[in-house]
Amino acid sequence: MSNVLEIACLLGDGPEAGDAVALLSSLASLLADHSAADAQSSADELDSVLFDLTPALLRCAALSPAAERQVRRILVAAAERCTAREVFTLGMAALGEQLSCDDPEAPPPAHGPASPGLQLFLLRTLCRCLPRIRRRPLHFAAELLHMQLRWAAELVRSCAHDALQALLDAFVPTARLEQLRVLMQMPSTAAAVAGHPTCVAQACAAAQAAAPAPERDITAGLETCLLTPEALAKADYTDILAECDPNAPIEQRCERCPCALIESLITTLESLGYKIDVTALNVADVTIALQNCMDLLLPALTSAGVELQTILDLASCPTTSSCLNLGSN
Repeated sequence: MSNVLEIACLLGDGPEAGDAVALLSSLASLLADHSAADAQSSADELDSVLFDLTPALLRCAALSPAAERQVRRILVAAAERCTAREVFTLGMAALGEQLSCDDPEAPPPAHGPASPGLQLFLLRTLCRCLPRIRRRPLHFAAELLHMQLRWAAELVRSCAHDALQALLDAFVPTARLEQLRVLMQMPSTAAAVAGHPTCVAQACAAAQAAAPAPERDITAGLETCLLTPEALAKADYTDILAECDPNAPIEQRCERCPCALIESLITTLESLGYKIDVTALNVADVTIALQNCMDLLLPALTSAGVELQTILDLASCPTTSSCLNLGSN
């Protein structure tokens, strides 16, 4: 096929399964990044017909697993290159309509817009739109979170094995059980699952048995802060309060306060799933990591009662703390 507009017209006519796969594959190829200029030109054409094309794409996804695979490729390209607000709005509308029509007594299909797999894919794909939405981005993020919770509640209520697995896959692997319990306590979810105690028990058992998450790359901390406000709010600052006491002699603070800061930083990072080999660290890396996190770390320390001047005074310490001799580098 020569262009996006022609293919869009043919897809709108409701082709048979075999023809649909061929048309979808051609459209996905036009949007592929074999030539940046050509791909963007095709994305612009897709943008112009996306409103009318989206229902046709979702209908095609229900035809076969092969058709769904091509639809996924097209939707990813749309989320990355088309107008972000329109892609987001269309995707949310499609999810909302599908969740309103789902029959909780019927087993979910293996593919298509009614399948947990494609619904989860849509939720994740819509996340790609958020960084490109400049006006009222928090409003869109809140809408997406609400849809995620609604989707999860519907899956739990259906009590299907593959639905429960899709729900667990949407959670952070290292905190699946905790996140599931929080979800169950939310008013919008509690009403949906109240009559399904067996299903809830199955979900909790599956969450407990879930495999641990792969180790997260700590070297990313040299580029950006890896800490989160939520993790810092839960951190234990007892040792920092004791070892960074402004009434202690400066020599004692210069030795012990950096140790307490580093230990708190490492413990908090480990709670987020990072595995840290202290012997592989060096002073330069730790300094960069701390600097990257100062905007989050200083307010957290202040809230915990730490006097910031004692932290700032560490810059004038006459000697380096022994715990900064972290590795051989």
